[in-house]
Amino acid sequence: MKTTISLILIFVLLCGALAYFLLANESKKDSDTSNINSEPSITEETDNNSRIKIIAVGDSLTAGFDLPLVDSYPKILEKKLSESGEKVEVVNAGISGETTAGLLERAEFIVEQKPDLLLITTGGNDAFRNLPIKSTKENIKAALQIFKRNVKADNIYLLQIETTANLGISYREEFNDMYKDIASSEEVNLLPFVVREVFLDPNKMLSDGIHPNQAGYEYIVNEFIFPEISKKIIR
Repeated sequence: MKTTISLILIFVLLCGALAYFLLANESKKDSDTSNINSEPSITEETDNNSRIKIIAVGDSLTAGFDLPLVDSYPKILEKKLSESGEKVEVVNAGISGETTAGLLERAEFIVEQKPDLLLITTGGNDAFRNLPIKSTKENIKAALQIFKRNVKADNIYLLQIETTANLGISYREEFNDMYKDIASSEEVNLLPFVVREVFLDPNKMLSDGIHPNQAGYEYIVNEFIFPEISKKIIR
């Protein structure tokens, strides 16, 4: 009789231990699942950290001569793109007084910053110095070839500028046509930048008559740059 009771007690204890083990194991699984679900997925983490990087490179027209940085065209563009809901950084890499030779010298450094898009404004200071158009054109093309090693040609935008007639009609015409030729041969995008609607309107220009003011940059961004760039990055 005692042996039977002992066997029954042992059986009950074994069943209890087994039940405890099963419940504990199930609880651990639930806990593990809960921890996994509470962490962001790889996709979500990537989306949270992703930011489109645009570098605007050029001379004083890019730097925003005599204006606060926030009023330069790159920062006006950044604000408009951000208002559209995109995570965008537009880096103002403009250097006042830079020539196309200067642009070529720092082209390698620029692509090392790994931009997604490039906006390029250059050539104006070459014209002010009456430099040969041939060398200006060669410098821009050489810089573009460096840029295209790391940035798709379709993500590169050459901003077209015009010079005045004080250097002669033939120089002006050749200079102004140069941008179309470069954009075509290098297969990059061409956008208007120095436009008469701004440069002949004193309300959109600084008193020097050479550089746009904040209103001028707003016009250029709203009318020409934002509509094209937004097609590229706004989903």
